[in-house]
Amino acid sequence: YRGLALLALALELEGQAQYTSALQTAKLVWLTYVSEAPADGPWVSRARQHLTWLDSQLAELLPED
Repeated sequence: YRGLALLALALELEGQAQYTSALQTAKLVWLTYVSEAPADGPWVSRARQHLTWLDSQLAELLPED
C-alpha cells in the first residue's frame, strides 16, 4: 500500500518541485516490492506496470544526456 500512497502523493505534487523526488521514492518502493515478492505473486505484474509508468515520467523529467 505504501507504493500506491506514494504514487498518489506524486500525482498531487505534479508541477511542483517535489514531484521528481516523489516519483523516485515511489519507484524505490516498487522496486523493493518486486525484488522481495515471489515471482509469481498476484501483484507483481501490476507493480511492474507502475514501474513502467514511473520510468516514463522520470525519463521526461530527467532526460539522459
